[in-house]
Amino acid sequence: MKKFLSLLNPKTFTLFLSLILFGQSYGQTPFTCQAGFYQVLSGQLTELDVATSTFANIGGVNPGYNAIGYNVLDNLIYGLDPDDNLLLIDATGTVTNLGAVAGLPVSGVPNYNAGDFDLAGNFYVMLGGSIGTIEVIDVVGLTSTTLTLSSSVNVFDLAFNPVDGLLYGIEAGASSLIIIDPATGIVSSFGITIPAGDYGAVWAASDGNVYAFNNATGDIFTIAPSIGYQVFLSTTTAPSSNNDGASCPSAAPPVITIPTVGEWGLIVLCLSLLGLIVLGFRSQTFTLNSLILNFDKNLYFNSLIWSLGLALLVGGLNIFLYGTISSIDLIGAAIVIPILSWFIHNLRIEINPQIQEIKA
Repeated sequence: MKKFLSLLNPKTFTLFLSLILFGQSYGQTPFTCQAGFYQVLSGQLTELDVATSTFANIGGVNPGYNAIGYNVLDNLIYGLDPDDNLLLIDATGTVTNLGAVAGLPVSGVPNYNAGDFDLAGNFYVMLGGSIGTIEVIDVVGLTSTTLTLSSSVNVFDLAFNPVDGLLYGIEAGASSLIIIDPATGIVSSFGITIPAGDYGAVWAASDGNVYAFNNATGDIFTIAPSIGYQVFLSTTTAPSSNNDGASCPSAAPPVITIPTVGEWGLIVLCLSLLGLIVLGFRSQTFTLNSLILNFDKNLYFNSLIWSLGLALLVGGLNIFLYGTISSIDLIGAAIVIPILSWFIHNLRIEINPQIQEIKA
């Protein structure tokens, strides 16, 4: 009896009814919450593989829609069409028009072009242009309420960060990260070093990072709000001024295989070894015995300084490009640097007499 009465609870009953209507009448196929970014390009829903910088079409081309967001409660994507109707998009690319949303202000031109969901199923959408409000849509009840912002912003997309519970976007035509607190409407921002421009698709993942797509170039950048770094992540062959992004905020971040500092060290080490072998074949005085007997501690120390400088350069480049360095990298560098210094030391011992001979 208690279980039956619990169904009479308005919220539970509404959710139950919506599952019946949406799940059985329309028969949507849900997405799988996984690493990857969804992007609608001129009405074509695609899945972006960041590692290969390629797009895979999902379904066919539909009339243009925008302000899409991924709802973790049903693993479906929602968006708005130019007439402000709420659309539901499933994993096959099928678009279902759910109709008008009560209380949603009429858009006109420009339309709604930025949107995303929080983890509670609230759908936040914003009009294009400089605007000082966000509309919060209840996709179950098809109603909307207005959240007033502390200042006007102009972003082409929003991404909900599951780590701090804030909404992020890139200021149109600029290189400023816009941060909106959906609980209070307070807006903050800070400058980042990505190229100034329009970023039509913004995504988030479970690592707390934000990912932004540059409309003009197709480049994608990773932005870490917690410490303020931003790095180039990938580039695509599909720059677009008519696009929007959505991702499952609970999914793992995209994985790209990149050389670590330790791997760069091994590359340098192998090249050094190859150089020694070539030099050994070309030289009559260069022998394995000479590597030990001709050891010069001052020259080795000098070579060690060069190796450390090289490691710092590679490490700094790694952090600048990829935003991270791990303890494994540091261990690898600690092993490689002394060995590399020894090879440099021996190369210099062998080359120096040859140089003196040429000068003479």
